[in-house]
Amino acid sequence: MWVRLNDGQARFELAYHVTTPFTGLEELGLADLDRDGWLDILSPVPAAAARADRHGAVERLELGGQISPGVDSTMLDTLRCLRFVPGRLHGRPVRVTLHFSPTLSGQGPPQTFPPTPPPGEDPIYAEVEQMPTFANGEAILPRLRREALSHFILPDNEHLPPHSRIVVVLVVDKDGHVRGYRVEEHISPTIDVALTAGLGNLQKLVPGQHQGRPVRVALRLILEPTGANAPLRQTEAERLEAHTRQQGLAQRRPGETDAHFLRRVLPLSLAATDHLLTYAWRPSTFGKQLFLATRGQGENVYGTDLLVLDPYRPNTYALQILALGDMGDLTNLESLFFVDVDHDGRLELLALKECSLKDVAWTDKHGYGHAPHYATDVFRLAGTDRTGRPQYRQDTMARPYLDELSTAAEVRQVLRKY
Repeated sequence: MWVRLNDGQARFELAYHVTTPFTGLEELGLADLDRDGWLDILSPVPAAAARADRHGAVERLELGGQISPGVDSTMLDTLRCLRFVPGRLHGRPVRVTLHFSPTLSGQGPPQTFPPTPPPGEDPIYAEVEQMPTFANGEAILPRLRREALSHFILPDNEHLPPHSRIVVVLVVDKDGHVRGYRVEEHISPTIDVALTAGLGNLQKLVPGQHQGRPVRVALRLILEPTGANAPLRQTEAERLEAHTRQQGLAQRRPGETDAHFLRRVLPLSLAATDHLLTYAWRPSTFGKQLFLATRGQGENVYGTDLLVLDPYRPNTYALQILALGDMGDLTNLESLFFVDVDHDGRLELLALKECSLKDVAWTDKHGYGHAPHYATDVFRLAGTDRTGRPQYRQDTMARPYLDELSTAAEVRQVLRKY
C-alpha cells in the first residue's frame, strides 16, 4: 500500500510504501494514519512479478493487485518492454523471477492516455459507449493489426529484436476520419515506417459514440512483428513473388485464409496494394477469384497491373496479369467493379483508373495546374486454354461516353443507356 501524508495545509507529502497483505481494493482510501486530525490518502498499486528469460527479455508478467482495467493493462504493456541484463548462475545465463511494486504517485504525473487535445479542441475519449468501427461493423484494431503485419516485409539489413513491438495511437474524429497517428514505442525508423504504412490513408470510419453523440476517440494499436507474426525478408519475398509470376499459378493450402495465401505466394504484390477484392466473377465450384492492383512492371511502369487469381482446380489458382495502361502519366486504379456491359447476362470486369495531368487551370496567376482525369477499362472472360486455365482479355471497343466519369456509380448509370 502507498501512503501520502497530509501536512494540514492541503498539501500531501511524497508517497511511501507500507507493506500490506494482498487486497483487491480498487479505489483511493482516506484515513488519519498518523493521528494528527488530518485525513491521509492511501493509494493501491499493482504489485507485479516478472520473469526475465536467459536473453534478458520479459517472458511472463503477473499482477498481484489492481487499480482499474485501463491502468492495469497499460502497466502490463509498459512492463513487457523492459529489457534486463540476464541473471547468471554458475557462469550461465538463467531465468529469474523479479518481484517489485511500481508506483504511480510521488514521482511526478504519469503520461496519460488518451492524449490531451490542444486548447480549444474537443476532448478525446479512450472509453466510450460505442467504439469506432469500419462501415460494415468490423472492429478497427484487429483489422489494422492484421493488415499492418501482413503487408510488412523486413529489409535484409534490418535487425528485429526479440519481443519487439510498436505502439501507435490513432485519433478517430467525430466525422469518422483518422486525424493522423503517433508512434509511442519504436523499433527503428525504417521498421516503424514500414509497419505503419497506410495508417494515414484509412477510409472513413463510423465514429465513436458517447452519451448518444459522436465524439473523438483515441485508439491504441499494438503491433508485435515477432514469433508467429515474424515478417518475410525482402530477398525471400522477391523469390516467392518471381516464382509465382513465372509459373502463372499458385497452390493454396487447405484452410488457408486469403491474406495468408497471398502473403505466401505474392508477398510483394500484397504489401503494395490497397485494392484486394474477392468476387465470383467467373462462376466456379472451386471458389471466388482474388484481385490485386499493384504498380505496373515492364512496359507498363506508369500504369497499374491487375492480378487475377482464379481457382480452376481444387486449391489451384491460375494467375493472369491484366495491364491497366497509363493515361500519359502515373495512372492508378480508382475503383474495381462488375457490370453486364452488353446486357447478355454475363458480367464484365471494369477498372476505373485516374491520372493527374497538367492542364490550363484558373489559378491565382492563371497559370498551369494539375487536374485529375478518368477512364474505364473493360475486361471479358475469353474461355479457357488447353490446360483448363481461364483466360481474360481487354475489350478494346471505344466507349468515349465512359471518359471522365469519376465514380463507379456514374459509370453504371451511363451504361444503362447503352
